[in-house]
Amino acid sequence: MKKLLTLLFFWGLALNANAALYSFTLLENDNGVPDLSDQLSLDISESGTGSALFTFYNDVDSGIDSSISSIFFEETSPTLFASFSIYDETHPDVDFKVKNGNGDLPGGNNIEFSSEDAYTKQGSNGYGIDNSGESLTIEGLFSDGFQFSDLESALGLALLNDYDNPETFRVGIHVTSINCDGCGDASQSYYAPSPVPLPAAVWLFGSAILGFVGFSRFKKKA
Repeated sequence: MKKLLTLLFFWGLALNANAALYSFTLLENDNGVPDLSDQLSLDISESGTGSALFTFYNDVDSGIDSSISSIFFEETSPTLFASFSIYDETHPDVDFKVKNGNGDLPGGNNIEFSSEDAYTKQGSNGYGIDNSGESLTIEGLFSDGFQFSDLESALGLALLNDYDNPETFRVGIHVTSINCDGCGDASQSYYAPSPVPLPAAVWLFGSAILGFVGFSRFKKKA
Protein backbone atom coordinates (compact mmCIF):
# COMPACT_ATOMS: atom_id res chain seq x y z
CA MET A 1 0.00 0.00 0.00
CA LYS A 2 2.81 2.42 0.91
CA LYS A 3 4.53 1.82 -2.40
CA LEU A 4 1.27 2.39 -4.28
CA LEU A 5 0.73 5.70 -2.48
CA THR A 6 4.27 6.78 -3.30
CA LEU A 7 3.78 5.94 -6.96
CA LEU A 8 0.50 7.85 -6.99
CA PHE A 9 2.33 10.82 -5.53
CA PHE A 10 4.81 10.66 -8.37
CA TRP A 11 1.95 10.53 -10.84
CA GLY A 12 0.50 13.66 -9.23
CA LEU A 13 3.84 15.38 -9.82
CA ALA A 14 3.55 14.38 -13.49
CA LEU A 15 7.06 12.99 -13.64
CA ASN A 16 8.35 11.09 -16.62
CA ALA A 17 8.69 7.43 -15.67
CA ASN A 18 12.16 7.24 -17.25
CA ALA A 19 13.71 10.58 -16.33
CA ALA A 20 13.20 13.54 -14.00
CA LEU A 21 14.98 16.81 -13.19
CA TYR A 22 15.36 17.55 -9.48
CA SER A 23 16.24 20.72 -7.61
CA PHE A 24 18.54 20.95 -4.60
CA THR A 25 17.84 22.27 -1.09
CA LEU A 26 20.40 24.18 0.97
CA LEU A 27 21.51 22.15 3.98
CA GLU A 28 23.88 24.47 5.77
CA ASN A 29 24.80 28.08 5.22
CA ASP A 30 27.82 30.23 5.96
CA ASN A 31 26.72 33.63 7.24
CA GLY A 32 25.95 36.03 4.42
CA VAL A 33 26.38 33.44 1.65
CA PRO A 34 23.50 33.37 -0.85
CA ASP A 35 21.47 30.24 -1.51
CA LEU A 36 22.55 28.74 -4.86
CA SER A 37 19.63 26.29 -5.19
CA ASP A 38 18.27 28.00 -8.32
CA GLN A 39 21.42 27.26 -10.32
CA LEU A 40 21.96 23.66 -9.19
CA SER A 41 20.12 20.68 -10.64
CA LEU A 42 20.22 16.90 -10.93
CA ASP A 43 18.85 14.81 -13.79
CA ILE A 44 18.05 11.17 -12.94
CA SER A 45 17.28 8.83 -15.81
CA GLU A 46 17.01 5.11 -16.54
CA SER A 47 19.87 3.84 -18.67
CA GLY A 48 18.13 0.67 -19.85
CA THR A 49 20.95 -1.58 -18.63
CA GLY A 50 19.82 -2.23 -15.06
CA SER A 51 21.16 1.09 -13.86
CA ALA A 52 20.34 4.76 -13.35
CA LEU A 53 22.25 7.82 -14.52
CA PHE A 54 22.77 10.84 -12.26
CA THR A 55 23.80 14.01 -14.13
CA PHE A 56 24.84 17.11 -12.17
CA TYR A 57 24.67 20.73 -13.41
CA ASN A 58 25.76 24.12 -12.08
CA ASP A 59 24.28 26.97 -14.14
CA VAL A 60 26.88 29.56 -13.16
CA ASP A 61 25.93 31.86 -16.06
CA SER A 62 22.58 32.61 -14.42
CA GLY A 63 23.90 32.57 -10.86
CA ILE A 64 27.09 32.93 -8.83
CA ASP A 65 30.57 31.60 -9.53
CA SER A 66 30.98 28.37 -7.58
CA SER A 67 32.05 24.76 -7.98
CA ILE A 68 30.35 21.44 -7.23
CA SER A 69 33.37 19.74 -5.72
CA SER A 70 31.97 16.62 -4.00
CA ILE A 71 29.00 14.30 -4.58
CA PHE A 72 27.44 11.91 -2.07
CA PHE A 73 24.94 9.05 -2.49
CA GLU A 74 22.84 8.11 0.53
CA GLU A 75 23.02 4.65 2.02
CA THR A 76 19.75 2.71 1.99
CA SER A 77 18.51 -0.47 3.64
CA PRO A 78 18.09 -2.76 1.81
CA THR A 79 20.93 -1.62 -0.45
CA LEU A 80 19.41 -0.15 -3.60
CA PHE A 81 22.64 0.12 -5.59
CA ALA A 82 25.39 -2.48 -5.91
CA SER A 83 27.96 0.06 -7.13
CA PHE A 84 28.53 3.51 -8.62
CA SER A 85 31.00 4.58 -11.31
CA ILE A 86 31.80 7.70 -13.34
CA TYR A 87 29.89 7.45 -16.62
CA ASP A 88 30.66 10.71 -18.43
CA GLU A 89 32.67 13.88 -17.83
CA THR A 90 31.61 16.33 -20.55
CA HIS A 91 34.48 18.80 -20.29
CA PRO A 92 38.27 18.46 -19.89
CA ASP A 93 38.07 20.64 -16.78
CA VAL A 94 35.67 18.21 -15.05
CA ASP A 95 37.62 15.42 -13.39
CA PHE A 96 36.30 13.47 -10.40
CA LYS A 97 37.53 10.45 -8.45
CA VAL A 98 36.23 8.22 -5.67
CA LYS A 99 36.49 10.08 -2.38
CA ASN A 100 38.87 8.35 0.01
CA GLY A 101 36.91 6.54 2.69
CA ASN A 102 33.73 7.69 0.89
CA GLY A 103 33.35 10.49 3.45
CA ASP A 104 30.20 12.16 4.67
CA LEU A 105 28.20 15.08 3.36
CA PRO A 106 29.21 18.11 5.50
CA GLY A 107 26.28 18.83 7.79
CA GLY A 108 24.53 15.63 6.67
CA ASN A 109 23.93 14.54 10.26
CA ASN A 110 21.35 17.32 10.53
CA ILE A 111 19.09 15.46 8.08
CA GLU A 112 20.21 11.90 8.97
CA PHE A 113 22.18 11.59 5.73
CA SER A 114 24.66 8.69 5.76
CA SER A 115 26.79 8.27 2.63
CA GLU A 116 27.22 4.97 0.81
CA ASP A 117 29.47 6.27 -1.99
CA ALA A 118 31.12 9.64 -2.64
CA TYR A 119 33.14 11.37 -5.35
CA THR A 120 35.34 14.45 -5.25
CA LYS A 121 37.10 16.62 -7.81
CA GLN A 122 40.71 15.89 -8.68
CA GLY A 123 43.18 18.45 -7.38
CA SER A 124 42.65 21.45 -5.12
CA ASN A 125 42.49 24.22 -7.74
CA GLY A 126 39.92 23.04 -10.25
CA TYR A 127 38.16 20.24 -12.11
CA GLY A 128 34.85 20.64 -10.32
CA ILE A 129 31.56 21.54 -12.03
CA ASP A 130 31.99 25.31 -12.19
CA ASN A 131 30.67 26.30 -15.62
CA SER A 132 27.23 26.25 -17.26
CA GLY A 133 28.58 24.13 -20.10
CA GLU A 134 29.89 21.43 -17.77
CA SER A 135 28.24 18.38 -16.26
CA LEU A 136 29.13 15.09 -14.64
CA THR A 137 27.21 11.82 -15.00
CA ILE A 138 27.58 8.98 -12.50
CA GLU A 139 26.03 5.57 -13.13
CA GLY A 140 24.45 3.57 -10.33
CA LEU A 141 24.13 -0.18 -10.91
CA PHE A 142 21.06 -1.61 -9.20
CA SER A 143 21.44 -4.43 -6.70
CA ASP A 144 19.89 -7.77 -7.65
CA GLY A 145 16.10 -7.60 -7.54
CA PHE A 146 15.90 -3.79 -7.80
CA GLN A 147 14.96 -1.58 -10.73
CA PHE A 148 14.22 2.03 -11.65
CA SER A 149 10.72 1.98 -10.16
CA ASP A 150 12.29 1.15 -6.77
CA LEU A 151 14.52 4.22 -7.11
CA GLU A 152 11.43 6.34 -7.88
CA SER A 153 9.77 5.04 -4.71
CA ALA A 154 12.88 5.80 -2.63
CA LEU A 155 13.03 9.33 -4.07
CA GLY A 156 9.32 9.71 -3.34
CA LEU A 157 10.02 9.05 0.35
CA ALA A 158 12.61 11.85 0.26
CA LEU A 159 10.08 14.19 -1.36
CA LEU A 160 7.73 13.40 1.52
CA ASN A 161 10.50 14.19 4.03
CA ASP A 162 10.43 10.62 5.37
CA TYR A 163 14.07 10.61 6.53
CA ASP A 164 13.52 8.02 9.27
CA ASN A 165 12.66 5.39 6.66
CA PRO A 166 15.82 3.40 5.77
CA GLU A 167 14.54 3.02 2.19
CA THR A 168 14.73 6.79 1.59
CA PHE A 169 17.32 7.80 -1.03
CA ARG A 170 18.87 11.23 -1.51
CA VAL A 171 21.89 12.72 -3.26
CA GLY A 172 24.10 15.33 -1.64
CA ILE A 173 26.60 17.80 -3.07
CA HIS A 174 29.19 20.09 -1.51
CA VAL A 175 29.68 23.41 -3.31
CA THR A 176 32.92 25.34 -2.79
CA SER A 177 34.67 28.47 -4.12
CA ILE A 178 31.47 30.53 -3.84
CA ASN A 179 32.38 33.97 -5.16
CA CYS A 180 30.24 36.81 -3.82
CA ASP A 181 30.87 40.09 -1.99
CA GLY A 182 32.02 39.33 1.54
CA CYS A 183 31.87 35.55 1.02
CA GLY A 184 35.58 34.84 0.91
CA ASP A 185 36.08 31.18 -0.03
CA ALA A 186 32.72 29.98 1.24
CA SER A 187 31.17 26.53 0.90
CA GLN A 188 27.71 25.02 1.31
CA SER A 189 26.03 21.61 1.25
CA TYR A 190 22.85 20.74 -0.66
CA TYR A 191 20.67 17.66 -1.09
CA ALA A 192 18.09 16.41 -3.60
CA PRO A 193 15.30 15.80 -4.16
CA SER A 194 13.94 18.87 -2.40
CA PRO A 195 11.20 17.89 0.07
CA VAL A 196 7.70 19.10 -0.81
CA PRO A 197 6.11 21.29 1.93
CA LEU A 198 3.30 19.46 3.71
CA PRO A 199 0.37 21.56 2.37
CA ALA A 200 1.66 21.15 -1.19
CA ALA A 201 2.26 17.45 -0.62
CA VAL A 202 -1.32 16.99 0.58
CA TRP A 203 -2.69 18.91 -2.42
CA LEU A 204 -0.58 16.93 -4.87
CA PHE A 205 -1.49 13.66 -3.22
CA GLY A 206 -5.16 14.55 -3.42
CA SER A 207 -4.78 15.44 -7.08
CA ALA A 208 -3.12 12.09 -7.72
CA ILE A 209 -5.96 10.22 -6.00
CA LEU A 210 -8.58 12.12 -7.99
CA GLY A 211 -6.69 11.44 -11.18
CA PHE A 212 -6.42 7.76 -10.34
CA VAL A 213 -10.16 7.51 -9.61
CA GLY A 214 -11.04 9.40 -12.80
CA PHE A 215 -8.78 7.20 -14.88
CA SER A 216 -10.32 4.05 -13.36
CA ARG A 217 -13.85 5.28 -14.21
CA PHE A 218 -12.69 6.12 -17.72
CA LYS A 219 -11.37 2.59 -18.20
CA LYS A 220 -14.67 1.09 -16.96
CA LYS A 221 -16.68 3.19 -19.39
CA ALA A 222 -14.39 2.27 -22.23
